[in-house]
Amino acid sequence: MYRIFLGPLVAALALAGCMSAEQTAVVDANIQSTLAAVCPVAQQAHAAFLIASTQSAKVQSYADEERQAYTSISVACNNPGAVNSSNILIYVATAYAAWE
Repeated sequence: MYRIFLGPLVAALALAGCMSAEQTAVVDANIQSTLAAVCPVAQQAHAAFLIASTQSAKVQSYADEERQAYTSISVACNNPGAVNSSNILIYVATAYAAWE
């Protein structure tokens, strides 16, 4: 579910090492804008998943995996100002590892 949002963030990180300070500032602003869009959607999806997981044993079997992925992305969503091109890889890798 969260994977579709990780691609642009990884691409931004890959470019960050080759950019000027002005370009890095633009990437950092884009990261902030992306988080502002992703975090509310992630919160809504998590809430919906929790409701669905109480209704179906099949959905419940994915509850731990979803909770780990949500917890990982929540770290960035709870402090979006701390996320930038120099540390986004840590956030992305943590969220991706929890999802796998």
